[in-house]
Amino acid sequence: MGGILLAFACVAGFALGLPGAVAIVATGLALRCAGKTTTAWVIVVLAAMLLGKLRAVDAPMTESPDWSDEATAVRGIVVTGPMSTRAGQRFNIEVEEVRIGSTWQAANAVACVSASDPPELRRGDRAYLAVSSVRIDDLPQGVAHALAASGCAVSLTAWRTTKLKSGDGVLYVIDGIRRSMANRLQDAAPGDAGSLLAGLVTGDDGALSIEAREAFVETGTTHITAVSGSNIALVVVFLVSLGGRFGVHRRFAWQVATAGGVWFYALLVGLQPPALRAALVATGAVFAVSFGRRPDLVTLTMVAAALQLLFRPSDYWTLSFRLSFVSALALALVLQGRSGAGALGLLKAGLIATAAAQIATIPVLITTFGQLSPLSLPTNVLIAPLVEVAFPVAFVAGLVGFVSVALGDAVATLGALSASLILRIVDLMAGIQGAPITVSTPRLLGNAIVAAASIVAIALLSQDCRRAIRRARGSRRVADRPRLVLAGLGCVGFLIGLSLGAAR
Repeated sequence: MGGILLAFACVAGFALGLPGAVAIVATGLALRCAGKTTTAWVIVVLAAMLLGKLRAVDAPMTESPDWSDEATAVRGIVVTGPMSTRAGQRFNIEVEEVRIGSTWQAANAVACVSASDPPELRRGDRAYLAVSSVRIDDLPQGVAHALAASGCAVSLTAWRTTKLKSGDGVLYVIDGIRRSMANRLQDAAPGDAGSLLAGLVTGDDGALSIEAREAFVETGTTHITAVSGSNIALVVVFLVSLGGRFGVHRRFAWQVATAGGVWFYALLVGLQPPALRAALVATGAVFAVSFGRRPDLVTLTMVAAALQLLFRPSDYWTLSFRLSFVSALALALVLQGRSGAGALGLLKAGLIATAAAQIATIPVLITTFGQLSPLSLPTNVLIAPLVEVAFPVAFVAGLVGFVSVALGDAVATLGALSASLILRIVDLMAGIQGAPITVSTPRLLGNAIVAAASIVAIALLSQDCRRAIRRARGSRRVADRPRLVLAGLGCVGFLIGLSLGAAR
């Protein structure tokens, strides 16, 4: 519980700022007066919240540099692993020089680039791009915020790309491995099926057709190609099983190797916010066994979020971090303490987990897009078993392909069957009238109400939460009323802080 409180206070500092301080202080004082904690703990939790507040960064500015309207070419260093698109590749480049007319001048900005496929670029490459540019403040607000959150100050379309100098180092090699796996999977299963397999394994789903991408958006299933907890969990299970086969899975050296494999895969997919959080959780779970402790996923999820934001504060403003964090926390709450024995038990656990993840993301999606997909839950339930088959098969195919291309293609063919069914189901569900529903973006009070309703629903799905509620009701006495009142005031203070903090 101590770890959860400290991590929660730190995350609240990022999310709520000064209102968060008010909420934490009110809750801490209420618990101290009720005799549920000590003054020292209140001070430590407040310090964690202040640390989060100090590391917090403002929302990224959607303003472009002055040269954005006139630049015809740029030179710079590729800083993100290029991902495929239908027309080529996309990546971020740290612009060092821009050409305006016939004159080159120094520049210092990061640009999001859409470019033709050849030549294949990797992180660390120095490149020349003949471009047309668009200021991000001229783009739709949602697109502008997404580009700004990824660190970009301008959007470029490269009509001609020239590699001036190749990069080097670990990230350069990792980019080559990822591109090789994605290309092999796309070649083994042409069309959207191969693109989906590549997205499941590497996060590189840019080659999906426009129709397939729109169908995923309308059914709320775009998350399946966002590499996160389930992908990292498979890597852990694979490495632990391999160690168990040779009787070394409990040795510290093998646990270090397992953690190394997890981080290598996280780097392989670009160390995006969901992958970074999942890698932190997996590392904590792996080493918890070394110290004779049973991993507590709720605590690990909260602590991982706090560490991630302390290390990379800008992640807070990315939609992928918020969605992956709330869904992972909901999954940890509803699955912890739940038995999945037997086919019916596994089916029930899967349905509850899918429902919890969908409910948890509703407040974020409504606030961000003003849309809600009623078909998201049934579609995710239908495709979840197929995803669980397609991902490990495609993962193995990608690895086997480095040894034998023919054998890798044969394995990928099996995954392509599941991928084709996924695409078919998503397409059919997207064709149902009214799949996405447009709603008005809620204000502060609406945000608080939607968030509170989601929290209550997840609490009711969680066995641990239900047991805690029953224990609280069963042990309630007249003498406890002052404590309950103080605790209630603390909760009210937190909700006020949450509502005010939404304005950040």
